[in-house]
Amino acid sequence: MREAKAAILAESRKTRHISVDTSVRACINCQYYEQYFHQSRGNIALWVPTCEGYCLKKEQKRGALSQPCKDFLKEERK
Repeated sequence: MREAKAAILAESRKTRHISVDTSVRACINCQYYEQYFHQSRGNIALWVPTCEGYCLKKEQKRGALSQPCKDFLKEERK
């Protein structure tokens, strides 16, 4: 019985969300970073951000929370 409850709980926790302050030096706050998205499952069509992206400056796949390179350029928000 415990295993069934644990399986149901694990199935409901497929994704986790975190918040990153805009002042933090991480790839997600860089102007050269483009985040990857995937289409959600279910009957509602929307795009969900993933934990990976692409660095336009280095032309390679990067994690959103990776330590930024020396070419880090803070994104200007209006």
